[in-house]
Amino acid sequence: TKNAKGAGSFRDNTNTVFTFVGTKDNIYKLTSGTFSSVKGSCTVSGGDTDYFTFTQFGQYIVASNGVNAPMYYLMGTSSTFATLQSIASAGTVPVKFKVSGVIRDFLVTGNIENAKNRVAWSGINDISTWEAGVSSSDTQDLPGSGGQVVAITSGEVGYVFREDQIIRMDFVGGNVVFRFSVLSPNRGAVYGQTVCQDNRQVF
Repeated sequence: TKNAKGAGSFRDNTNTVFTFVGTKDNIYKLTSGTFSSVKGSCTVSGGDTDYFTFTQFGQYIVASNGVNAPMYYLMGTSSTFATLQSIASAGTVPVKFKVSGVIRDFLVTGNIENAKNRVAWSGINDISTWEAGVSSSDTQDLPGSGGQVVAITSGEVGYVFREDQIIRMDFVGGNVVFRFSVLSPNRGAVYGQTVCQDNRQVF
């Protein structure tokens, strides 16, 4: 028996459900009532306080824990996870990030190694592109004393939770790509797993 450090259930475009659970040292997939390891050759080595974020981007499931290289699983095709960098075609995927969300057509990542206040996003509708300026991919360091990024919500707009700050991300396009607006200058979420999203409602 192992403690779960994050989980998620997702549907692919054939309406098949895929359920994943991350632990400190493995990722499991639920099939016919049985959990089987699907981490493949990926390294999973989190600590007691580390947790997994699972995010669906189209047919892809992106898994990250901020400790190891981020991973992906292509529903309907993959049998195990592989590193997200292995499918990068432009630029370099953030080496390690703790959290992610999908805002409009972008995979947005946060709490990046050596830049806990940074968010970085993929190319538009393309998680293989991570080169600044290519297909609108870019990064943004969030200013002020809000602390590290602990959660990113998904939807037409996104909310970035820092330890002491909540920021709204709006897609505006052009060279700017996203507009960042501080909604709460001194209140955020101390721990990322305290943030819960139900459609357009965020708690």
